[in-house]
Amino acid sequence: MGEIVEKKRVCVTGAGGYVASWVVKYLLSNGYIVHGTVRDPCDEEKNGHLKKLEKAEENLQLFKTDLLDYEGLCAAITGCTGVFHVACPVPSQTTLPNPEAEVLEPAITGTRNVLNACLKAKVNKVVLVSSVGAVMLNPSWPKDQAMDENCWTDKDYCKTIEMWYCMGKTVAESEALDFAKRNELNIVTVCPSIVIGPMLQSTVNASSLLLLNYLKDGKDNVRDDGNNPIVDVRDVAEALLLAYEKPEAEGRYICSSYMIRARALVEKLKTLFPNYNYPKNFSEAKEGPELSSKKLQNLGWKFRPLEESIVDAVQNFEQSGLLALQGTCGLRFDVINVAGSSPGGLRFTNEIGIEKAQQIMEKTAQFIWHMLDEMNPADRKQVENVSMFIDNNKIGAEAITSGNIINVSAVYLQGYQGNLSWEFTSLIFHEMTHVWQWNGAGQAPIGLVEGIADYSILKANYYPPAYAKRGQGDRWDQGYDFTARFLEYCESLRGGFVAALNKKMKDSFNVNYFVELLGKPVDQLWSEYKAKYNGS
Repeated sequence: MGEIVEKKRVCVTGAGGYVASWVVKYLLSNGYIVHGTVRDPCDEEKNGHLKKLEKAEENLQLFKTDLLDYEGLCAAITGCTGVFHVACPVPSQTTLPNPEAEVLEPAITGTRNVLNACLKAKVNKVVLVSSVGAVMLNPSWPKDQAMDENCWTDKDYCKTIEMWYCMGKTVAESEALDFAKRNELNIVTVCPSIVIGPMLQSTVNASSLLLLNYLKDGKDNVRDDGNNPIVDVRDVAEALLLAYEKPEAEGRYICSSYMIRARALVEKLKTLFPNYNYPKNFSEAKEGPELSSKKLQNLGWKFRPLEESIVDAVQNFEQSGLLALQGTCGLRFDVINVAGSSPGGLRFTNEIGIEKAQQIMEKTAQFIWHMLDEMNPADRKQVENVSMFIDNNKIGAEAITSGNIINVSAVYLQGYQGNLSWEFTSLIFHEMTHVWQWNGAGQAPIGLVEGIADYSILKANYYPPAYAKRGQGDRWDQGYDFTARFLEYCESLRGGFVAALNKKMKDSFNVNYFVELLGKPVDQLWSEYKAKYNGS
């Protein structure tokens, strides 16, 4: 009998946060068992996305604790060989009534607690997330010299200008590196710049809000604070894993991809997404020193193009409903509650309402256009309006779509046990996909058509607990969640597979489309899919 290899076990602090969520995602995909610290594991709004990550069900455990709870941190870190200390409070405003309690204590004392817990648990390595805020606020640094890892923020200068977040990061990082020397604990620090890119979490973080505001505020005048250092959140997560897995990694690393002025960033946004409400004017400021990530690149770090980060971030904002959707081209969404005063009709009115239902329809339509690569109106069905009826008649299902008309059962809405708004949104993702998808002019297997509709639920993270697990099902065209899981597997083999398959199904259907797109017959793909997930 072969030797059982124990899986690598690590802890990620602040697991539900922007950067930490991507770290957790990448760790899970690389076969790690992850302990994640969060304030409340039962808070679905803040942490529910973690439970939906691939391999989370078997390899992710959430621990209820915070940075000032030493015993709670010890419990989370016990048994781990490594720790990613990502958690840190980010103030929502510059002026703080009590900076000591709001920022400094969690950042500094919290880091001390984490490191002492690591020492107690005898972990092998700690990767600590600092910030370029611990690098760049140094008025004594030569203006013509790029800032590298030897540059540290001046703490007295931080106090003078009341930059408490940078102060906390500087003290916490410098103390951590001193702690490493005193206690012979392997600690590597990584200093990301302004982090942008798609969010996994549902709550908006500070750096995403910065980009979001450029797209929607339309201010007459915005201060251009010189060159802004920017990095993609996925590149940060990859840098952290690199720092952990590379034995030669040591000391601190600056993690920044591009330097760009606010004006230039907005111009790039306008080029890619011309229809948003951008700032009108910019007040100029002097350019500061450049940042150097050469040390991290020498370790093997690579970063993606800025345009990719921007497009993925903005599309994520659109799909999450954070931006008023562009590109609807006059499309109208009508909602008619013909169920009226019936129990289901009243529940719809009280818990959802017509206006919110229209917003959900618009949000799901935009998401599906992205999913099916139909953002150009010429690429999708010529539909001028989508009408939804909340119907009290028995329609034999939760909802039925024919052409551009969606009928939702008021009887189903009445009897649903749980968060009706969430369930309604999930339902509309499926039905709205039917409005826009192609069905091979009626030739495609109905199971495939329904599977693509259910794939939108899966991709949008609106699938219910009873949704099929990976590997379940008897046939590739069994339909709904079983086929959606298979399509998810196909998508992992070729990004954009579902969109490409849908395009091929515009006028006809042939099972050989799978061979054309993936190089293998669909039955072979199904067998390999079942084998990968042990045919469960």
